[in-house]
Amino acid sequence: MRYRLLFVLFVFFLLANLISPNLISAKGGKGKSKDAHEKGAGLAVTIDVRVFGESQEATIRAWFSNKQNLEGLPPGLAKRERLPAGLARQLKKNGSLPPGLQKRVHLFPLELGRLLPELPKGVIRVVIGVDILLLDETSNTILDIVREVLF
Repeated sequence: MRYRLLFVLFVFFLLANLISPNLISAKGGKGKSKDAHEKGAGLAVTIDVRVFGESQEATIRAWFSNKQNLEGLPPGLAKRERLPAGLARQLKKNGSLPPGLQKRVHLFPLELGRLLPELPKGVIRVVIGVDILLLDETSNTILDIVREVLF
């Protein structure tokens, strides 16, 4: 009977330690601070609007795949012009927008922009060729790219 009680307690603590290691093994004074534990806990999820997330990319692709949405677009977007290969290779994340491509920038459709999260000041979405860019206006830095949306 006594061994059975010890065995049950042992199994209980073993399972408790597997489920929540911090429940049993608390450090006293040394190690990471309480703030460091809270940061790694995953309680607060922040969304970086300076990159396209999977849901944003899916929303953009779905919007452009609907032919009704393409009817009212400006002529440059309606043509779906691809960039020459040399210019397309110059579009790199965290790179700057080449001067030759600054003339080919089209405004992002307002209707689609309303479906996506609001951007911080100085960051815009633009269309160049068949790609969608997230662009820092002040430095012309390409923050993120969604490739071949308009094809």
